[in-house]
Amino acid sequence: MRWLIVIDGSDRSEEAAAFAAQLVQPGEDEILLLAVRNTGMAAELEAEMGRVREQFAGFDLRTLNSRDPANDAVEAAVGERVDLVVYGSRGRRGLSRLLLGSVAARLEHDLACSLLVVRGQTGPIRKILVATGLYPGRMTQTELAGRFAGLTGARVTILHVMSQLVLHDDAVGVQLGLDAEEAIRHGTREGEALQERLVYLKERGIDAEARLRHGLVLDEVGAELDKGDYDLLIIGGHRVPSDLPFAGLLAEDVADHILMHTRTHVLIA
Repeated sequence: MRWLIVIDGSDRSEEAAAFAAQLVQPGEDEILLLAVRNTGMAAELEAEMGRVREQFAGFDLRTLNSRDPANDAVEAAVGERVDLVVYGSRGRRGLSRLLLGSVAARLEHDLACSLLVVRGQTGPIRKILVATGLYPGRMTQTELAGRFAGLTGARVTILHVMSQLVLHDDAVGVQLGLDAEEAIRHGTREGEALQERLVYLKERGIDAEARLRHGLVLDEVGAELDKGDYDLLIIGGHRVPSDLPFAGLLAEDVADHILMHTRTHVLIA
């Protein structure tokens, strides 16, 4: 994978780099740094770059200069064929976010690759929540969770909320109220998709479980985050199958709301 990490001399960007350092491997991953030089923090930026290079010892780091992190990250992601952009977010909310905008939200809308948004202080990654739409044939979120759990030893929870988007046109007949174990046992389409992801993870030695909820996606994901003490949330973004009507609009809306309302580190795949 090719990673692009945005750094600007602030504590939040240094925390983002430290978080990403847990998820990369020399020889398998390439690291690019996007150094934002218009913040009036030249000395802090140079000091941070030195510490970041120590964190990524064993990597041949390359630095790109930036004046506009949102636009430059989008352009660099295309030009450098980046797989994942890492950004440390202030987590602006309310009027401040409306008036000033959010770099994280702009990246979520405009990037053609995955985005990891790191919020505040970081620590070891012990629990990963994958909130998945279970689109047929798409395993991207689960594959990333498996990769990162393999590096960190984290436990993975696969969560599917039966709301907004359905797997197939005939999904109306699916029995409501089933939990994940029952859906798997009864062989429902949701159960089969959850089972496929569990098998994928467990074949790679990952400790994993599945959960099936019924309700509003934002409510159920938020409730799981509140009680689960997760260190990383992995969700789908706006790059969803084109044959699902309005799927892109709905998925992007969910991702944007999660960025606004959660303090958990979020990877939008």
